[in-house]
Amino acid sequence: MSAIFFRFIEIALFRKGPQDLPASGFLLGLALALYAVVLTISVFMFPVGDISRSAARSLASVVSEFLLVWVVLLAFNMGQRFLQTMTAVLGVDIVIGLAFIPLLASLPLTPDQGQASGFQTLVYLGLMAWAVMALAWILRHAINVSLLTSAAISLSYYISVNWLLAQLF
Repeated sequence: MSAIFFRFIEIALFRKGPQDLPASGFLLGLALALYAVVLTISVFMFPVGDISRSAARSLASVVSEFLLVWVVLLAFNMGQRFLQTMTAVLGVDIVIGLAFIPLLASLPLTPDQGQASGFQTLVYLGLMAWAVMALAWILRHAINVSLLTSAAISLSYYISVNWLLAQLF
């Protein structure tokens, strides 16, 4: 188990790719379960609105990631790489989600508690940039395109999904 978690860290640090993970439905399910735990912690620490709304937003986010990976892989005729690619995406989500937790714990929950500091904002932006580039890294390996192409896909995904989620929730 720890070997797989360290592999997720290596992927998040741009040292390995999704091809370095086994194609396993069990591992995908395990990664999804662990990511659900990280999301649950995040939702309870820093709810956006009420808890049920935050949970629905988190679920919609996960579903959108599954759809993105599936559609991109099908568009590039690489559907056979779904298990490894989705496992890598969820594994990196776990790693980056765990990195977000200390930041979330330090943020003010209400306006009367003040605003986020410049440092907190900078850390947040850095973690978001890391998430965008980690997804780009994974897609680059999964569909055999340039990093620029995969970064465009990743950035487009994050912008559109965050806009859509803001409209819905």
